[in-house]
Amino acid sequence: MTLAEKMGDYRCAEEASILSFAILFMYTSTIFAFLILTIFGDFMGRKNAIIIGLIATIGGLVVTLVSPSLFIAAAGLFVALSGAQWAFSISFIFISETVAESHR
Repeated sequence: MTLAEKMGDYRCAEEASILSFAILFMYTSTIFAFLILTIFGDFMGRKNAIIIGLIATIGGLVVTLVSPSLFIAAAGLFVALSGAQWAFSISFIFISETVAESHR
């Protein structure tokens, strides 16, 4: 148990609701990534989708690292998690199509 868990949450209701919204916004990126990948993934090609997802992940993490506010950090994490989900989910299909059956 960490010190923060022992001390409890002393934020007021407004700060807690802002943080909860930022977390909700961040985690909705996985649903968003699945929808976008389902619609546009086949049109772009699997290799391009992986590259775009990795670039979005790096770009979102850079935005998160240099963000001056919580909302910009949440938006950066939204982009980063969308890109990571995109690259991760399509990579299994890409590997299974490119690797010979004897190596799978």
